[in-house]
Amino acid sequence: MKLSRKEALAVCFTAIILHWYEVWSTSNNNRKVVSHVQPEKISYVLLAVSGTLEEGFELRENLDYRPHKSNNVGRVNATFLGKALVRGYKSFLDVKNPSWREYKTEGFKTVNPAIVPTGCYEHANRYSIYAVDSRQAILALAGEPRFLSIAPDMGLADLTAADDLTFPAIKKLVAAFSKLSGGERPPTEVAFLTVTSTWLKSTFVPNEVIRRDKDGIITDFHESTAIWSTSILNKKGPHARFPEGCGSNPSGGQVRNVDYAEDYSECIDAAIRLQESDYTVENGEQLGDFTDFEFCTETATKACFPCQSKARYGVDKDTERFNKVLEACELEELIVQAGVTINDGRPRFRLQGCAFPKI
Repeated sequence: MKLSRKEALAVCFTAIILHWYEVWSTSNNNRKVVSHVQPEKISYVLLAVSGTLEEGFELRENLDYRPHKSNNVGRVNATFLGKALVRGYKSFLDVKNPSWREYKTEGFKTVNPAIVPTGCYEHANRYSIYAVDSRQAILALAGEPRFLSIAPDMGLADLTAADDLTFPAIKKLVAAFSKLSGGERPPTEVAFLTVTSTWLKSTFVPNEVIRRDKDGIITDFHESTAIWSTSILNKKGPHARFPEGCGSNPSGGQVRNVDYAEDYSECIDAAIRLQESDYTVENGEQLGDFTDFEFCTETATKACFPCQSKARYGVDKDTERFNKVLEACELEELIVQAGVTINDGRPRFRLQGCAFPKI
């Protein structure tokens, strides 16, 4: 049958409409499929840090995963889990000389901590333990000063230390992890990924000790730096502005004349400038020597750190290594199994990437 010109145009027009409807329908269905793609799972690893990566300090956000530096899209915040006492480590402050990249000539000077493995069991530093997005762990030290590295099983956290040195939540979490890993008995030590200084420079100044007892000769960045600031600021008489030092809270509000974060920064700046003028070396590149810092005589002018026992670094076949990458819900479920919960049985620490934990 021969179609008229008018009928032929109508059939052609209808075919075109059906074709484009099919294209639109297929495209729309594809969009629906894409919209239901599951978001990338978030995984965590536990990281031990001590210094300006801790809460309240300027480099703390280096522990947060931020794929877009200009905004917070996709950001995954690190979660503080507690503190743990790590044997064989001692806190120092790295006093910079003008030849170093981190030396500041303008603005407030900032304290540069370095936690050094000394080989002495009596030395112990209290680290902060964070659950960090596994994608960020390798980047946490990017831009950091000094000679830092992350060691997988060098420092060993003491799970038998007092609860204010190794927090109960950490002890319970490690015990639960060990049980799931097939551990035959409750662990007494554990290795975390640990930020450690790889070099002892002659410009390092020993940070102050917060206590000496059966648990060791202990340093902690927040508290040790507070004691150090009080000592150096008042070394030549009461300081006119900060006689009580800077305190251990970088947000201020702990000691007189340090009410805000800016006051804390100004106080630390004053302490560092006094330390720089008090502590000089001929060669800022040379290797330090622990004998420069260890005085054990009655006339000692610096703190005495007698080393009576050697520290062990690295794990044996029975020591737990808590450096496994865990998905968000895996870690939350482990937290629940460890009994680290709030009143309704939910995990005390809620992690991004686990909206519906199995409890």
